[in-house]
Amino acid sequence: MSMTIIAFINKTKIPSKLELEAQIRTLGYNFKFNENFILFDEFGGDCELNGQKTFFEVYFIKKEELDDLSSLDEDLDNYDSAFSFIWGADSIAGACISIISVALMDLCNSKILFEDFEVWYEREKLLDEIPMYLEEKNTNLKKDIKKKLPVDKKRKIEKITKIIIWSLLIITTILMNRKIISWHIPSLLLAFILIKSIIENNKKWN
Repeated sequence: MSMTIIAFINKTKIPSKLELEAQIRTLGYNFKFNENFILFDEFGGDCELNGQKTFFEVYFIKKEELDDLSSLDEDLDNYDSAFSFIWGADSIAGACISIISVALMDLCNSKILFEDFEVWYEREKLLDEIPMYLEEKNTNLKKDIKKKLPVDKKRKIEKITKIIIWSLLIITTILMNRKIISWHIPSLLLAFILIKSIIENNKKWN
């Protein structure tokens, strides 16, 4: 599911990437655009927030393309262009778009629309939502870690078990060759290893 925020602006007042980054720093966020981020072209690119890379789309909407949106609010008569920001499930992308939107508000009096619900955003509402996006990302990371830990633990146990079994096979084989123990013990261990290997292979293919 994708979501869209539209930032209405006047083209003559559009800030550069450097100006946007400088304004965002005043908000207290460690944010930067990557080199392939171009505001005036359709693009699929990325930026970084607090060291986390994210991806979203940006489309520049010209004045003649705003007709379909002009009925939403009479104040749009004061704007001749817009940026359409589109993102998916990544909450860091949502946070970045909200941050950029606040910077556009501050620098060029941009008007912000959450198109999916036809909701107009005040500056404070956008600022309030940024920590929510970041917390959602942290929650998802914690869930991923919890899911990964049992898998890693299981693999570690399996690896240790294999080392122990093969070590026992080598030791019992040596002891058998020295006629200290019967050939039955290494034979049983070898059979166990072969059966275990067959079962594991069948699981992988099923």
